[in-house]
Amino acid sequence: MTLVRESRGRRLERKVGPRGLLTLEEAAAVLARPVTMVRQSIRAGFLHARRTGGHLVVTLGACQRYLRDEVEDRAAIHARRHQRRYPAEEVHAELGL
Repeated sequence: MTLVRESRGRRLERKVGPRGLLTLEEAAAVLARPVTMVRQSIRAGFLHARRTGGHLVVTLGACQRYLRDEVEDRAAIHARRHQRRYPAEEVHAELGL
């Protein structure tokens, strides 16, 4: 993946592999989310980050895993929508609890 950004009127490009480190702003651009949501996902443990030089950084691979897990979660939620739900009392009675 090639990241492009503007800095002091110059266009900077860099190639990033799965282990390449991204700033939170770059990770937000890759995930198409605001930086605050990226921070929330890190705090919640859904997105793996680490500190480098006092700054939080995220790998491109972690961003890709996050997006893949999100797609899988949506598919699981969608599949469960059509399942019958059982009240807890019925389940406990059937199990003898």
